[in-house]
Amino acid sequence: MNFAALKFIRYVVPGILLYVLLYSICWVTIWCSLPLPNRWEELGKLTAAAVLAFVYNAVDLRERMNSFYFDAVNSNLITRLTSPFAGDPSVPKPLTWRNVRPIFYRIIDSDPSLKHQAQRAFFNGALWTSAADLRAISLIGVLLFSATLLIGNLIGRAEFDFGLGVFAILMCLVLAGVSFGLSKLITKRHIEIGNEQVDFILAHHRQVLHDHLARINV
Repeated sequence: MNFAALKFIRYVVPGILLYVLLYSICWVTIWCSLPLPNRWEELGKLTAAAVLAFVYNAVDLRERMNSFYFDAVNSNLITRLTSPFAGDPSVPKPLTWRNVRPIFYRIIDSDPSLKHQAQRAFFNGALWTSAADLRAISLIGVLLFSATLLIGNLIGRAEFDFGLGVFAILMCLVLAGVSFGLSKLITKRHIEIGNEQVDFILAHHRQVLHDHLARINV
């Protein structure tokens, strides 16, 4: 998987999840109606899903949902890339991911031997952010389904089955819980891929890495 495919997945997945959520709300409450595609080809016609994806990607919900796991991966990369030069006075300390990130990706992009590992990282990254999207949208579902139950009770628009609404809330909570487990597993795999990349860099580009680190101004 290349970076363009990763960006496409990061755009499409939340749009589909949000559309399914809205469809579920309409189905449970009977207050609205949304079409559900019968074929894969019809997915491209879902303008609502594209709009929802745009709005979702314009805010930072995914980043908030994934911040803990994101920091774990980046902290590991910082440690693995800088620890070999811990006693070198020419390498400034402490360094942040913002300092190290351009160097890390510059070396990866410069060596074709790292291309396969980069593709694995992109694929894993797509799963990684999709788990965060599932968590964010499941929690949104909890809020929306709870709101429909409250509004239905307050204004007497309770044509729908309240038991079904409660079930929908429980399903959203289950999906949110599952997403935490998925994020933990995928983060572990992401760290393993990053370690393989760093091991290769230290074996074949150690001096280049050192020289770039030494030129950082902190």
